[in-house]
Amino acid sequence: MMELLHRYLPDVDVYLEEAGLQLILRFPFSIDGKALIEACKKQQILCNMNAQKDLVLSFAGIHEEEMEEAVQTIVSIWKQVDKRI
Repeated sequence: MMELLHRYLPDVDVYLEEAGLQLILRFPFSIDGKALIEACKKQQILCNMNAQKDLVLSFAGIHEEEMEEAVQTIVSIWKQVDKRI
């Protein structure tokens, strides 16, 4: 999952959360986290923001063969809500 996120979001720092099967995505620019989370929920992708305004993404329920499609969906959603584009 980390490899896919690095490939599709090369400017975003990705960290593995030690406490569980979660990845932290730290964007080098401001994002509308609320809009991103709501758009992800509509696609049945659950994520949250932490106190540092990083996107927290759980990958526990994603099968390995579905990971690339899930990352592509997240990137597509992010592009829809990103006001810089």
